Amino acid sequence: MRPTVALLSLTLFLTGCSDPPDPERARSVLPESERLQTLYQQSCQGCHARPGTGAPLTAHPSQWAARLNKGMDRLVESVVRGYGAMPPGGQCLECDRSDHRALIRFMSGSGGDA
Repeated sequence: MRPTVALLSLTLFLTGCSDPPDPERARSVLPESERLQTLYQQSCQGCHARPGTGAPLTAHPSQWAARLNKGMDRLVESVVRGYGAMPPGGQCLECDRSDHRALIRFMSGSGGDA
């Protein structure tokens, strides 16, 4: 098999293993905590439930994996400082670091919304 064909086959195989964008799933889930629901709906949902914004979608673990692999502390720091198109604090003026951590865990599916 030629290298180009092999690379294309591998790419198609790997992209088939990830969860495809499902905005309905991203829009339909909410944190259990009423406080986190409010913070999520006011500050996170607009981007994290809409494909094409560059933000990883809520309830799509494959879109969060590379970010989570860098470590939660580093991810929270990126939120606090802002990253890419995300403004500092992720538009959440009421959030502290523990709120950011809980929202990331919820959106990424890595541990609920403690």
